[in-house]
Amino acid sequence: MGIHSADLKRQAGKIAQEGTDLATDLVGLVRALEGVGNFWGDDEAGQTFYEGADGKPGYRVRHDGGLTDALAIVAGYEKIAMRLQQMGDNVDVANWNVIVSLPKVPE
Repeated sequence: MGIHSADLKRQAGKIAQEGTDLATDLVGLVRALEGVGNFWGDDEAGQTFYEGADGKPGYRVRHDGGLTDALAIVAGYEKIAMRLQQMGDNVDVANWNVIVSLPKVPE
């Protein structure tokens, strides 16, 4: 099996860029939605929509939860990219001559 540090690092860069693009798009969408303002209004129906009713969450909780989840996905991209980069670094510094000479594991 061939493992090349340059390939790992290249993929790390691609995944990091995907995470950056996702974060940029997310910020733009949230700003656009917030730019609409208080579209639910201040009447009783609007407050029920925003706060929820009968033990069920409303728009506020769903909005905040969705944003939290989206940010967690962005953080996942960042962590995967970082770990791929580290894998590439480890391949670069591995002493392959020593690894090849390790005893074989019995079958």
